[in-house]
Formats: sequence, structure tokens, C-alpha cells
Amino acid sequence: MAVTDPARPDGEGRPHEAPVPYRERVEDLQRVLAAQGSLGLLLIDTSSLAQIEHQYGTSAFEKVMGMARDLVLELKGQEVRHDDIICLNDHGGDAFLVFFSPKRREGPLRIVDLKAAADRVESHLNRKLVRLASPYLGTLRRVTVGFALAFFNPLVMPERLVSRLVEEAWSCVHVQRAQRDLQNRCDLQEVLLADQLSTVFQPVVELRTRGVLGYE
Repeated sequence: MAVTDPARPDGEGRPHEAPVPYRERVEDLQRVLAAQGSLGLLLIDTSSLAQIEHQYGTSAFEKVMGMARDLVLELKGQEVRHDDIICLNDHGGDAFLVFFSPKRREGPLRIVDLKAAADRVESHLNRKLVRLASPYLGTLRRVTVGFALAFFNPLVMPERLVSRLVEEAWSCVHVQRAQRDLQNRCDLQEVLLADQLSTVFQPVVELRTRGVLGYE
């Protein structure tokens, strides 16, 4: 199955391969790992979107997840390279994995490269999702992008190296969420300390007469 690049108006854009679980691409990942001595990963966690299914139903959830999948595939050639490998995780497809292809310029892949790419992809996806799926998202927690780096070790099975890489990327996601929650709590405390919190009531309107019945 392939997804056509929606940027082309004629629908004949360069086809994208539908993502598969990363364990099915271990041989390809092993070649990248051996070729450049390391393997970088971005983990795009979309698990927060599951709240849509509880609030709006399965149809709405599948629609938004389809949007998220298309946006991730559209990253190729924009926020990530065409040769990067995009896969699903093994937990029901609630995360997308972007494994970096070998760098074209000399020099190893660095942590600063991964962090910059993660920040760029996270900002891009959240901005697009809010616009495309605004009826469902509201104040929903944002998509979080973690990152990790693995080094080639001929003494360790490639499957174990890749599995450990994915686990470390998940750990990065959890740390980022905790830091974001802490920052939000600190921001709220600052507002309370500055006595800048205001209560706003919205009117309850009778549709036939358009009269205000009360406030809530």
C-alpha cells in the first residue's frame, strides 16, 4: 500500500510506503547502523489522541489518526530526508518512529542534530494537527516527539540494539512530558501569585427568542 503525496494537485506525487512495525525493518536498520556507526531515532508519540475516541467515538478517532499518519508521511523531503525510514511501534500504532538515514555530509550524527529535528517535527505536527482537527482536539495534550541515539556494537544483536534505542526514545518522551507538566504548573502558580486569574461566565441563550436565560 502506498500513500500519494498530497502536495501534488494531480495526485501523482512521489508515493510513500505505508509504515510497518519497526521490527520488520531491522535488516534495513542494521545496514544503516553498520554503515555510519550509529543510528538516530525520532519517536512521535500520538497516544494522547486516544482521548478523542472516548469523547467523540471511533470514527472521529480514526479520522484524526489518519490525519496524523498522513502528516508524518509528508515529513519526508520537508522536515526529514526522503531516505529516512518511517515505521510504527509495536503498541497498536500509537507512535511513529523515524530512523535517520546516513548523513550526506561528513561527520557523525550528533545529539544536537536529533534534538533540533525533534523540536522542528513536534512544532510542525502540532501546528498542522490543531488546524486540521480543531473540532476534536480543543485543549488536548500535544503530540510529543522524543529522540535517542544508538551506537553500533558487533557483539550485540541488531534487534537488541534497535529495541534498546526505541526504549530510550520512549524514556525521552516521558521526561519531556514531565518537564512540560512541571512548567505548566509553575506558570499557573505565577498567575495565582500575581492575582491575574479571572473568572469568565458565558451566557445561556434561548434559541427561539435569543434571550439570555442565565450564565454558566
